[in-house]
Amino acid sequence: MKPTTGWRELTPPLRLAAHPDTVAKARRFAVGVCTEVGLDPHEPVLVLAELATNALTHAGAYGGLELRAVRLGNMLSLECWDEYPCHVTIPEREPDLSAESGRGLWIARQLAAGLAVTHHGSGKAVCAMFDLIPAYGRLPQPSPTQNPYAPRLVAAGETFDVVEVDELLGRAVLAVLRTRNVPIGPVLHDRRHRKIGFLIPPTPVNDIPPRDRRTSPRHHGQGAWITFPPPGQPNGGPLTWLIEPTTHHLTDLRRLRTAITEAAHTLTSRARPGVE
Repeated sequence: MKPTTGWRELTPPLRLAAHPDTVAKARRFAVGVCTEVGLDPHEPVLVLAELATNALTHAGAYGGLELRAVRLGNMLSLECWDEYPCHVTIPEREPDLSAESGRGLWIARQLAAGLAVTHHGSGKAVCAMFDLIPAYGRLPQPSPTQNPYAPRLVAAGETFDVVEVDELLGRAVLAVLRTRNVPIGPVLHDRRHRKIGFLIPPTPVNDIPPRDRRTSPRHHGQGAWITFPPPGQPNGGPLTWLIEPTTHHLTDLRRLRTAITEAAHTLTSRARPGVE
């Protein structure tokens, strides 16, 4: 049964027989889909190649496989269908090095936003989900030698940028984003300098031009260093997270820019004499 909301097949299903170049065709299929939806293909290509390899290994003698690409709202589902009549579960833990199966699904689970198996009739479908909104970015994780409870200095421009605004405007921007149901990534709060910083995917610096003294957003990108406070920092600290980096989501720049403009207009209107 197809979902009734936000469901759209992006390309006709691709039927593949068991052949030495099948995995290469699966990679090309993933690249084409990602190009269409504007998604970085690196992880989807790796995942679909793992799923295709897994299907060929276990189901190649049962009629090959079929690849499908479906958009579900703001999610991309890359699906590998086969006719192998066996029950499959996604590994909860990394398989032992001596295990003969399960590693491909484990790798796919680590790279995708979600992984699920649907059993149908005589076979099954393994579906890998990827976020389409906001644009992708990855927050650098502390190394094993770093104290996870200490602040750390992180270079911007590689995996994220920061758009910084004054505190009053920043809180108004947050209200606009929440009202519009926009996914919000991590948000920094510099209490000492009364600034709020929104983490966004890496973008050419100065993509947000300062419009007036009230907005004056600053874009920190390549060459900038950003202090990350430790998670769970008390609200009384000079630098805290208003929204902690619990996922890889970063705020979409286009939507953030629109929210800044709307919030600045609202604040300016309220400041005019005679305006409530």
